[in-house]
Amino acid sequence: MPPPVPWPEETGVWATYALHCHCGAIRYNITISPPLLESQAEAKNVEFTQGLEHRKEYRCGRGICPHWFCEKCGCVLGSDLTAIEKMFGGEARNTINLRMLKDIPLDQLRIEKNHVMKRAPPEYHVE
Repeated sequence: MPPPVPWPEETGVWATYALHCHCGAIRYNITISPPLLESQAEAKNVEFTQGLEHRKEYRCGRGICPHWFCEKCGCVLGSDLTAIEKMFGGEARNTINLRMLKDIPLDQLRIEKNHVMKRAPPEYHVE
């Protein structure tokens, strides 16, 4: 079992942020608690608001968790880790690419790198 992921606890204070890929074909919002500037940058509650027909996915390993990208500009949007989280008794989780945030300076975010999936089974090798 992988080590626990340091998701922040909900505080009751919520914020919604707009995101889009580089070309603007795909637009989406995230609503999270606590707000980004008050916590480490981990997210859930993703709502795609435009261009879902341009969102493509890639599935690696066992193929159970889609990684999303824009078919027009190639931007990585995020991924759905729900299947892996549920395998380990967790709840539904999505990741987002913070570089797609609109009007949020990344240098103001407290970002903690997370390498949990590198330690999760099964090991993945390319020969």
